[in-house]
Amino acid sequence: MADSLLNRAEQAYEYEDYPNAIHLYEQLAEQGYFHEKMLYRLAFMHEQAGNYPQSIYYLRKLQWEIGGDHLNDKIDQLMDLGSRSRFSSGEHWSTYRLWINHYQWWLVAAMILLGVIAAGLVIVRLGAIIKAFGLVSAGFSVILGILLIHHVWFYAPKAVIMKSSALYELPAYSSSYQNLPVGEGATVTILDEEDIWCFISMDKFRGWVPRFVLREI
Repeated sequence: MADSLLNRAEQAYEYEDYPNAIHLYEQLAEQGYFHEKMLYRLAFMHEQAGNYPQSIYYLRKLQWEIGGDHLNDKIDQLMDLGSRSRFSSGEHWSTYRLWINHYQWWLVAAMILLGVIAAGLVIVRLGAIIKAFGLVSAGFSVILGILLIHHVWFYAPKAVIMKSSALYELPAYSSSYQNLPVGEGATVTILDEEDIWCFISMDKFRGWVPRFVLREI
Protein backbone atom coordinates (compact mmCIF):
# COMPACT_ATOMS: atom_id res chain seq x y z
CA MET A 1 0.00 0.00 0.00
CA ALA A 2 2.90 2.36 0.80
CA ASP A 3 4.43 1.69 -2.61
CA SER A 4 1.12 2.45 -4.29
CA LEU A 5 0.73 5.73 -2.38
CA LEU A 6 4.31 6.68 -3.16
CA ASN A 7 3.87 6.05 -6.88
CA ARG A 8 0.66 8.10 -6.96
CA ALA A 9 2.26 10.90 -4.95
CA GLU A 10 5.30 11.08 -7.21
CA GLN A 11 3.11 11.04 -10.32
CA ALA A 12 0.98 13.88 -8.91
CA TYR A 13 4.14 15.83 -8.12
CA GLU A 14 5.53 15.36 -11.62
CA TYR A 15 2.24 16.65 -13.07
CA GLU A 16 2.39 19.59 -10.62
CA ASP A 17 -0.84 18.50 -8.94
CA TYR A 18 0.56 19.76 -5.66
CA PRO A 19 -2.58 19.57 -3.46
CA ASN A 20 -3.03 15.88 -4.31
CA ALA A 21 0.71 15.19 -4.00
CA ILE A 22 0.76 16.81 -0.55
CA HIS A 23 -2.24 14.75 0.54
CA LEU A 24 -0.67 11.49 -0.63
CA TYR A 25 2.81 12.22 0.71
CA GLU A 26 1.37 13.20 4.08
CA GLN A 27 -0.61 9.95 4.22
CA LEU A 28 2.73 8.18 3.86
CA ALA A 29 4.27 10.36 6.56
CA GLU A 30 1.44 9.46 8.94
CA GLN A 31 2.36 5.79 8.41
CA GLY A 32 5.94 6.60 9.42
CA TYR A 33 7.32 6.35 5.89
CA PHE A 34 9.45 9.18 4.55
CA HIS A 35 12.71 9.83 2.77
CA GLU A 36 14.84 12.88 2.03
CA LYS A 37 13.39 13.69 -1.40
CA MET A 38 9.85 13.37 -0.10
CA LEU A 39 10.48 15.83 2.77
CA TYR A 40 12.12 18.33 0.42
CA ARG A 41 9.14 18.07 -1.91
CA LEU A 42 6.65 18.57 0.89
CA ALA A 43 8.54 21.64 2.10
CA PHE A 44 8.67 23.03 -1.45
CA MET A 45 4.98 22.42 -2.21
CA HIS A 46 3.83 23.96 1.07
CA GLU A 47 6.02 26.99 0.40
CA GLN A 48 4.47 27.37 -3.06
CA ALA A 49 1.02 27.21 -1.47
CA GLY A 50 1.98 29.84 1.11
CA ASN A 51 1.76 27.33 3.98
CA TYR A 52 4.98 28.53 5.59
CA PRO A 53 4.63 26.82 9.00
CA GLN A 54 4.12 23.44 7.31
CA SER A 55 7.08 24.11 5.03
CA ILE A 56 9.15 24.99 8.08
CA TYR A 57 8.02 21.82 9.81
CA TYR A 58 9.21 19.55 6.98
CA LEU A 59 12.54 21.35 6.73
CA ARG A 60 12.94 20.90 10.47
CA LYS A 61 12.07 17.24 10.12
CA LEU A 62 14.80 16.97 7.51
CA GLN A 63 17.23 18.46 9.99
CA TRP A 64 16.13 16.18 12.82
CA GLU A 65 16.03 12.98 10.81
CA ILE A 66 18.78 13.47 8.25
CA GLY A 67 20.75 16.55 9.31
CA GLY A 68 21.48 19.75 7.48
CA ASP A 69 22.44 23.04 9.10
CA HIS A 70 22.46 24.50 5.59
CA LEU A 71 18.65 24.63 5.85
CA ASN A 72 18.72 27.28 8.60
CA ASP A 73 18.89 30.18 6.14
CA LYS A 74 15.90 28.83 4.22
CA ILE A 75 13.94 28.36 7.44
CA ASP A 76 14.72 31.95 8.46
CA GLN A 77 13.50 33.13 5.05
CA LEU A 78 10.23 31.24 5.50
CA MET A 79 9.81 32.75 8.95
CA ASP A 80 10.15 36.19 7.38
CA LEU A 81 7.67 35.34 4.62
CA GLY A 82 5.25 33.90 7.17
CA SER A 83 5.40 37.07 9.25
CA ARG A 84 4.70 39.21 6.20
CA SER A 85 1.83 37.11 4.85
CA ARG A 86 0.17 36.82 8.26
CA PHE A 87 0.13 40.56 8.80
CA SER A 88 -1.20 41.40 5.39
CA SER A 89 -1.07 40.20 1.85
CA GLY A 90 0.02 43.65 0.67
CA GLU A 91 3.72 44.39 0.24
CA HIS A 92 3.43 47.88 1.77
CA TRP A 93 1.81 46.51 4.94
CA SER A 94 4.43 43.76 5.09
CA THR A 95 7.18 46.37 4.94
CA TYR A 96 5.45 48.33 7.70
CA ARG A 97 5.32 45.23 9.91
CA LEU A 98 9.03 44.47 9.54
CA TRP A 99 10.04 48.12 9.81
CA ILE A 100 8.13 48.82 13.02
CA ASN A 101 9.51 45.63 14.56
CA HIS A 102 13.06 46.74 13.90
CA TYR A 103 12.74 50.42 14.85
CA GLN A 104 10.09 50.43 17.57
CA TRP A 105 12.31 51.96 20.28
CA TRP A 106 13.51 54.65 17.89
CA LEU A 107 9.87 55.37 17.15
CA VAL A 108 9.15 55.79 20.86
CA ALA A 109 12.02 58.29 21.14
CA ALA A 110 10.85 60.14 18.01
CA MET A 111 7.27 60.29 19.30
CA ILE A 112 8.39 61.82 22.61
CA LEU A 113 10.74 64.30 20.90
CA LEU A 114 8.11 65.41 18.40
CA GLY A 115 5.55 65.75 21.17
CA VAL A 116 7.86 68.01 23.19
CA ILE A 117 8.74 70.12 20.13
CA ALA A 118 5.08 70.43 19.17
CA ALA A 119 4.02 71.46 22.66
CA GLY A 120 6.79 74.08 22.83
CA LEU A 121 6.06 75.59 19.44
CA VAL A 122 2.29 75.73 19.92
CA ILE A 123 2.42 77.18 23.45
CA VAL A 124 5.11 79.80 22.85
CA ARG A 125 3.94 82.97 21.12
CA LEU A 126 5.54 82.64 17.72
CA GLY A 127 4.51 83.27 14.15
CA ALA A 128 1.83 81.34 12.32
CA ILE A 129 4.36 79.36 10.26
CA ILE A 130 6.20 78.17 13.37
CA LYS A 131 2.93 77.22 15.03
CA ALA A 132 1.90 75.32 11.90
CA PHE A 133 5.19 73.42 12.10
CA GLY A 134 4.34 72.61 15.73
CA LEU A 135 0.93 71.26 14.73
CA VAL A 136 2.52 69.10 12.01
CA SER A 137 4.99 67.75 14.59
CA ALA A 138 2.07 66.99 16.90
CA GLY A 139 0.34 65.14 14.07
CA PHE A 140 3.40 62.98 13.40
CA SER A 141 3.69 62.28 17.12
CA VAL A 142 0.08 61.08 17.23
CA ILE A 143 0.59 58.87 14.15
CA LEU A 144 3.68 57.27 15.68
CA GLY A 145 1.76 56.71 18.91
CA ILE A 146 -1.07 54.98 17.05
CA LEU A 147 1.37 52.70 15.21
CA LEU A 148 3.08 51.72 18.45
CA ILE A 149 -0.21 51.13 20.27
CA HIS A 150 -1.37 48.92 17.41
CA HIS A 151 1.88 46.98 17.44
CA VAL A 152 2.06 46.48 21.21
CA TRP A 153 -1.59 45.99 22.16
CA PHE A 154 -3.37 44.80 19.02
CA TYR A 155 -0.78 42.66 17.27
CA ALA A 156 -0.87 39.04 18.43
CA PRO A 157 2.30 37.31 17.18
CA LYS A 158 2.12 33.91 15.54
CA ALA A 159 4.54 31.06 16.10
CA VAL A 160 5.36 27.61 14.78
CA ILE A 161 5.50 24.70 17.22
CA MET A 162 8.93 23.21 16.73
CA LYS A 163 8.69 20.49 19.38
CA SER A 164 5.67 18.59 20.68
CA SER A 165 4.24 19.88 23.96
CA ALA A 166 1.23 19.54 26.22
CA LEU A 167 -0.94 22.55 27.04
CA TYR A 168 -0.40 23.47 30.70
CA GLU A 169 -3.10 25.17 32.74
CA LEU A 170 -0.56 27.42 34.49
CA PRO A 171 3.00 28.47 33.56
CA ALA A 172 4.67 25.66 35.50
CA TYR A 173 5.57 22.03 34.83
CA SER A 174 3.86 21.09 38.10
CA SER A 175 0.56 22.45 36.78
CA SER A 176 -2.17 20.21 35.41
CA TYR A 177 -2.20 19.93 31.64
CA GLN A 178 -4.42 18.83 28.79
CA ASN A 179 -3.65 15.48 27.23
CA LEU A 180 -3.97 17.08 23.81
CA PRO A 181 -0.41 17.42 22.47
CA VAL A 182 0.53 20.51 20.53
CA GLY A 183 1.92 19.01 17.34
CA GLU A 184 5.13 19.97 15.62
CA GLY A 185 4.63 22.42 12.78
CA ALA A 186 1.34 23.79 14.14
CA THR A 187 0.73 27.54 13.94
CA VAL A 188 -0.41 29.15 17.18
CA THR A 189 -1.16 32.65 18.44
CA ILE A 190 0.82 33.98 21.40
CA LEU A 191 -1.58 35.75 23.76
CA ASP A 192 0.68 36.31 26.77
CA GLU A 193 4.20 35.65 28.03
CA GLU A 194 5.63 35.00 31.47
CA ASP A 195 9.27 34.16 32.13
CA ILE A 196 10.04 31.04 30.04
CA TRP A 197 6.37 30.40 29.22
CA CYS A 198 3.97 31.52 26.50
CA PHE A 199 0.18 31.43 26.67
CA ILE A 200 -1.01 30.27 23.27
CA SER A 201 -4.23 29.76 21.37
CA MET A 202 -4.72 27.01 18.79
CA ASP A 203 -8.19 26.55 17.32
CA LYS A 204 -10.44 26.26 20.38
CA PHE A 205 -7.64 25.25 22.74
CA ARG A 206 -5.64 27.55 25.01
CA GLY A 207 -2.83 26.92 27.44
CA TRP A 208 0.77 27.53 28.46
CA VAL A 209 3.76 25.99 26.71
CA PRO A 210 7.51 26.43 27.30
CA ARG A 211 8.95 29.18 25.15
CA PHE A 212 11.65 26.93 23.69
CA VAL A 213 9.08 24.85 21.76
CA LEU A 214 7.96 27.93 19.78
CA ARG A 215 9.38 29.84 16.87
CA GLU A 216 7.63 33.12 16.06
CA ILE A 217 6.73 34.09 12.52
